[in-house]
Amino acid sequence: MSLSKDNKSAEEGSQLSKALGTAGEAVLASAALIVLGAWSGMWLDKQLHTQPLLTLLLAILGMFLGLARMVKKALDMDRLENRPADRSRQSGSPNHKEESKGDERLNRQE
Repeated sequence: MSLSKDNKSAEEGSQLSKALGTAGEAVLASAALIVLGAWSGMWLDKQLHTQPLLTLLLAILGMFLGLARMVKKALDMDRLENRPADRSRQSGSPNHKEESKGDERLNRQE
């Protein structure tokens, strides 16, 4: 019994560390997109003499891109957690339906 509890707790710890790592990576990537947008905007503003316009525009674009990336990562993580372990065991799988149709045909012929 204690061995299964240890395995379960180790598995939960592994999932937590993966989730925290992914969240940290998403936050750092978002911050990098915002900083890159702001820096690019400042450089373009100096070149084109359009002082705060492009800085603000590209920083906001970086914020939206960072947010979209975080949402995509969260959805990907959710899909990975909720996918079935073995799809062939599901009754709705295409192979299972074909097998049941074949069984029905055999029963009709007999």
